[in-house]
Amino acid sequence: MTTMSLFPGLPEPPEWWVYYATDGHDIKIGRTCDFSRRGGELKLIYLLKFRGGGFEERRHQKMWAAYRISGTEWFRPADELLLWITMLLEPRSPELAVLQSIIKAANARRRDAA
Repeated sequence: MTTMSLFPGLPEPPEWWVYYATDGHDIKIGRTCDFSRRGGELKLIYLLKFRGGGFEERRHQKMWAAYRISGTEWFRPADELLLWITMLLEPRSPELAVLQSIIKAANARRRDAA
């Protein structure tokens, strides 16, 4: 079957993804259409990713606004945020091990602050 287009020959628009990633301490909620560039540039470990553009990215950032780090795309590893990510991960996924190390570090910081 032939597909008709009003603009033949135009490249396909990029496929955007919203992601939750970590630097080992905090959580970043962002979007990209090139994971290799973004991860290598910022040294991120991706925890979750799903299709979505700017609207979806802002929606997820608003969900966790209480934990935002001074107007950036970075968020403190609050218990609710970590639990939400954990519930979306596959059992025994490598991302769970990363999340466990973030939880241990957050708990250690809380103990030191007390």
